[in-house]
Amino acid sequence: VLMYQGDVDAAGEHYAEALRLRPGYAAAHYNLGMLYLNRGERYYGRAHDELEQALRIDPSLGEAARMLGWLERFQSGAPSGP
Repeated sequence: VLMYQGDVDAAGEHYAEALRLRPGYAAAHYNLGMLYLNRGERYYGRAHDELEQALRIDPSLGEAARMLGWLERFQSGAPSGP
């Protein structure tokens, strides 16, 4: 909620705290990855790491897989169609 209200820093702190308390929380890794993705290209490496970690923990996270695939295509310079 904080991220979508524009308080990206607070949202990041909450996700980091959630992961400190529960490192295997796939949804927190996914949300942190999306936060980094929304921050822009400068943070894409961090976004990639978090999305990849979310999928390692829970391979059934389809949205994480989709976003990771998009990010990898973008970083490789491949067309990013649907």
